[in-house]
Amino acid sequence: MNRWQFTEAFEGLTPRRRQVLKLLLAGVSDQDIAQSLHIETSTVRKHVENICSAFRLRNEFPDERRSKRGELIALFAKYQPELVTRQTLSVTHQRSSEVVDDNNHKIVKREDTEIRVTSEVRLTVKDVSDSLLSNRDIFILIDQSGSMVRKDEDTGNQTRYEYLAEVVEGHIAAILSVGSESGNKADEKIAMKQGYPAENRVSVYFFSRERVKPKPILINDASQVWKLFVKNKPKTKTFVAPTLNHCVKTWLTEGKPNGKGAFFIIYTDGQFDDEEQFIQCIASACSKIGNHKDIKFFVLGLGKDIDIEHFLALDFNVNQTMKFNIFVFDLVNEVDDIIELLQRQLTDDPYLAFPDWVRIRHPDLVEKVIQGNRGDGVMG
Repeated sequence: MNRWQFTEAFEGLTPRRRQVLKLLLAGVSDQDIAQSLHIETSTVRKHVENICSAFRLRNEFPDERRSKRGELIALFAKYQPELVTRQTLSVTHQRSSEVVDDNNHKIVKREDTEIRVTSEVRLTVKDVSDSLLSNRDIFILIDQSGSMVRKDEDTGNQTRYEYLAEVVEGHIAAILSVGSESGNKADEKIAMKQGYPAENRVSVYFFSRERVKPKPILINDASQVWKLFVKNKPKTKTFVAPTLNHCVKTWLTEGKPNGKGAFFIIYTDGQFDDEEQFIQCIASACSKIGNHKDIKFFVLGLGKDIDIEHFLALDFNVNQTMKFNIFVFDLVNEVDDIIELLQRQLTDDPYLAFPDWVRIRHPDLVEKVIQGNRGDGVMG
């Protein structure tokens, strides 16, 4: 199965099967999965059978459902390893036999490989609900420049700003739903008083001029987003560095000391008027972390004025010149699942996590990046 087929199979799963799959990949037993989802164990096994079938892992005998689980986990370890980070996947044995040909030369014949999956820790249902996003501060930065009032083919009869409001609402809803089960009410109250995002909060800023509001707009309900867009109308230029520097400083002083990571998600319809300062901000943050998974900067572009090649060049060049791969560019209308986008960058080899549209439209650039990393060593 190739990556394209894998992605199609994964996106075709029902919400319930995705729940079962994520618990399975985290090492949770059928009984615990059934208990957490309030279904029968036999139903869990049926879901697993159907999931394996969706990924073309069919058993000759229906009762041998478990025999395909190792292959399923191996498949995810290859294409979506962030979902199996709490397990140890190993090829433990490869059967081989030696034969001698007519010229008395030994030939080694390799047969089927046995795959064994063992859990490093005994996970509980609570462990699984603590996703990769649950201990991470989320900062949303929204371009408030004047060009946001323009309309494009991609936005239909809406302005870019109106269109983006719905997109951001959906993205925030997805992010909040991931962390909704792991929040601590006491911590949330403290965070609200301090003006700092807690586990189930998203910190939102609008940027345009060379100034920044001292405190974020804290969102705990995605339905609040539309009102924010109505209240914060498009204004003038596109200065992002002051706001981004403020967000990074907030994380460094409040989140990082508490062991939290951070995602900085920036929505824009064009190049930044202070791009040099923007890059300096990323470089400065990069020098203060020990792993590329600690923080990520995402720029999501919208509208016909977005210079795709410029941002792709910025993406690849910045990531090759800095110690860690922490900058990501994507297109708003190419992001089907914001959670998948965020998690994709937490793999061990983020420099290979190209969006499908980049692989299709810019194959030469992709190959150049891959060859460059092979020659100089893999970053972060």
